[in-house]
Amino acid sequence: MKIGIDGHSICNQRSGDESYTLGLIKGLSLIDRDNNYTVYVTNDKALDVLNYLPDNFRVKIVRPHNRWIRLLFCYPYVLLKDNNDIVHFQYIAPLLFRKTGLVLTIHDISYRVFPHYFGFVERVCFRKATPLMIKRAHKIITVSQFSKRQIIKYYRVNQEKIIVTYNAVGDNFKKIDNNISMQRIVLNKYGLAKGRYILYVGTLSRRKNLHLLIQAYKKLPHYLREGYKLVICGKKSRVYSELVSLVKDLRLEDKVKFTGYVSSEQLPFLYTGSAIFVYPSTYEGFGIPAIEAMQTGTPVVCYAGSSLAEVSGDAAVTLKEITVDSLVQGITLLLTNPTIRAKLIEKGYKRVQLFRWENTAQITLSVYKEVFTKIRKQKE
Repeated sequence: MKIGIDGHSICNQRSGDESYTLGLIKGLSLIDRDNNYTVYVTNDKALDVLNYLPDNFRVKIVRPHNRWIRLLFCYPYVLLKDNNDIVHFQYIAPLLFRKTGLVLTIHDISYRVFPHYFGFVERVCFRKATPLMIKRAHKIITVSQFSKRQIIKYYRVNQEKIIVTYNAVGDNFKKIDNNISMQRIVLNKYGLAKGRYILYVGTLSRRKNLHLLIQAYKKLPHYLREGYKLVICGKKSRVYSELVSLVKDLRLEDKVKFTGYVSSEQLPFLYTGSAIFVYPSTYEGFGIPAIEAMQTGTPVVCYAGSSLAEVSGDAAVTLKEITVDSLVQGITLLLTNPTIRAKLIEKGYKRVQLFRWENTAQITLSVYKEVFTKIRKQKE
């Protein structure tokens, strides 16, 4: 088979989408040397990131960076020329000829559940395009049973069309105390002391409830605020200025730090150096940061609903609702109870073993083969 994979998120600070794409490609490269792959990227830096790939993989630049121009005008020509049997896109795919099989990954449908959190153009495009893409796709991949149920609920898709492949974490996300010098460099960069901060990693969007996290931090007992900073790690967005204003209003400028986007090379050191990881989002398709924290030996506080309960199992302090008071209770519990901390760290190490990119790749490859077989039969 000739398989094309959209890799536009690589080196474009796309958070979970980028982690998924990199992990899937790495997994496929480990298990499949029989089929030929083309990874389509938009950033020149991606060529260096993917230079480890074996001979049955090639990486191709597709311009421009603008998503909609690329999908509408550039990709149809490129894909026609490359003559792939299967193409794999996330959320929205370009126009394709019927002979090409389409596999579509939909991580979540937050744009449908929380449309007010998205810009007008993005909201309209997703709202109009998603039903068409779902109908056009031969198979849909999503990253949790929760997301599968959501897609079925909102788009009335036959459940047999949707395959669940869990996300995972990269090999670099492991406890790295042995590299003390690099850890010191990273922590010094952000003015942090090892074990003396509470960490959040993810996008800075309203549905992540970061305003509640900041308010909860303010409400912590004084001795905990004095002993631990709050570090919010994620690419700056429209919400960033609102969060900064809230920090100023609460007079927490010396206690709350915004790091901006942190590379995957440095991020494990931030996880490993933190006391606890807090993920106050109430809507996730999967929630990769939660298992990244577990992989690095960092205990987790998160929501007990959406996909997070499915992903974290009993390896986290889970909150039935995300409020200022519930966050205060969860954070205080983990910071003051070493027995619970130790148990959750041990459970986290075991829990994360369930999630491996090789498993994700194996299931995805079986989806490619199924779609390829179906299309070939239609041609006969």
